[in-house]
Amino acid sequence: MLQCDGFGVYETLNKKIDSLALMNCMAHIRREFFDAQSNDAQRAQTALTLIQLLYQVEEKARNLGLNPEQRLELRLQESKPIFDQLGQWLRSEYNRVTPASAIGKAIQYALNRWKTCSCSWPTATLKSIITSWKILSVPSPSDAKITSSPAPMNRPSAPP
Repeated sequence: MLQCDGFGVYETLNKKIDSLALMNCMAHIRREFFDAQSNDAQRAQTALTLIQLLYQVEEKARNLGLNPEQRLELRLQESKPIFDQLGQWLRSEYNRVTPASAIGKAIQYALNRWKTCSCSWPTATLKSIITSWKILSVPSPSDAKITSSPAPMNRPSAPP
């Protein structure tokens, strides 16, 4: 399992190494919506609010000192419904925004990585992965912005 952002080299490695599985980072998805606030504050805030709810579940797990199995149970009970709601929202908003706009690019970025961000929540594979899952650590708004532009992405089909 390799936690990563949208850098293309990871996809190339994933195709060449059978045993490698990618897991995209919610913090990178969050940053895209944070940056899109000036374009469409309402939609960006919707995404940021849902992501913040995911962070709150992680904070709760840390504060309670939960072991990996307990964290998994908490994530399945509390995070998965939020995650599913965010995914539904992304798919519903996808065709309502201009793809070239900042909010359109943020939604596209998230949808391009959705499958590898979800890690198939209810599977046994997730249970073995979840013990080291740290993708939901809370980034601050002052996080450094990536100065180089990512490679152009193909507009994805909205995931099922």
